[in-house]
Amino acid sequence: MANPTAAEYQLKQETADAYRDQGYEVAIDQELDFMPGFRADLLARKGDQVRVIEIKSRSALVNAGVLDHLARAIEAQPGWSFELVLAAETETPEPPRGADPIDREHVHLRLDEAEQLLDEGHAESAFILACMAYEAKIRLLLGGAEKADSRLFSFRQMSEQASYLGVISAEERDKLTRLWDLRNAMIHGYHAPEFNEDSARELIDVVRGLDAAAA
Repeated sequence: MANPTAAEYQLKQETADAYRDQGYEVAIDQELDFMPGFRADLLARKGDQVRVIEIKSRSALVNAGVLDHLARAIEAQPGWSFELVLAAETETPEPPRGADPIDREHVHLRLDEAEQLLDEGHAESAFILACMAYEAKIRLLLGGAEKADSRLFSFRQMSEQASYLGVISAEERDKLTRLWDLRNAMIHGYHAPEFNEDSARELIDVVRGLDAAAA
């Protein structure tokens, strides 16, 4: 599962609103009964019409065959159709030259600070700090995993590799992907209506769990 960029997240919300304005009932990140394990970015229904809409950046389209297979499977269903909406490109983040990951002790400090901020009512600040702790923690875990590639530093790459190597479960990967959608929106100045205090608490608990599992 690829992690959406901030542009993809915003476009998903805008596209959902546009379909609702046309009279469609719209569900976000919807599972499809005939495609186990797949979640449609948007599922729009109106009468007998069902449309699956995927929101992707051009750089995410690394395997056109996957999308082609997806479109054929969807359009084989009576009344169903597939639509691909392309989001604007965003710059691939890279660490500053000479930067090193923070160590385990500082991960603990970041989480402690996040919990303190949460207790003081600063949920968004706590959430962003917990995101920093997660990135640092997953780098530490991958650094000690066999066949890990230390050159990977984007969230999507790290989480997919961590899941593949068994560092995190598929369920944890999907949970983190959902939470990272909120992070992408927030740090790029978008409003994330799904965010609340529980989101920050959930992320902190996940990172604590990763630390305990690695102990």
